[in-house]
Amino acid sequence: MSKLTWAVAMALGLISMPALAADGQGFYAGAGVGQLGVDFSGDIDTTPISFDDSDTAFRIFGGWQFNDNFGLEAGYVDGGTASETLVIEGTDVDFDIDVTGIDLMLRGVLPVGESFFAFAQAGVIFWDADFKASALGVSESDSDSGEDLVYGAGIGFNLGDNAGVRVEYMIYDISEADVDSILASIFWKFN
Repeated sequence: MSKLTWAVAMALGLISMPALAADGQGFYAGAGVGQLGVDFSGDIDTTPISFDDSDTAFRIFGGWQFNDNFGLEAGYVDGGTASETLVIEGTDVDFDIDVTGIDLMLRGVLPVGESFFAFAQAGVIFWDADFKASALGVSESDSDSGEDLVYGAGIGFNLGDNAGVRVEYMIYDISEADVDSILASIFWKFN
């Protein structure tokens, strides 16, 4: 089963859970857009390289809020294609990196007044990265995948009983690269 299929199945499973009537509980879903950045340094054939670029990213998510302060959220993130041209041994080499992933996080929420809230979240991301290097008409590709920690924080605003907006900053603790994102999202609560 692909990771996207798994995320959709999980979201549908959460939707089918019966809604609980208590305030602060229930299923929510949303989508966001922003930037995902990739930064790493290393060596290629003893030549040091440094890659640092970002691209437009999007994330779809669904979750279950257990009460006003705690929840569980799953999502699919697509980081777009980070690209950079580096000079290696006098030759321009174009590098592209595509990052996607499925995450599962616990959320802590702190209501601030009637409509504002702050939140922190942490969990695991199951990621895939595709790499491509092109120079002098020749291209080489590779891919990698893994599971690593993801954590971050954000603020949000409820636009009534069901709709809301939020901004979040996330760090993906991938061992060989610094990967982070900032996303603005809209969500809908089904309670």
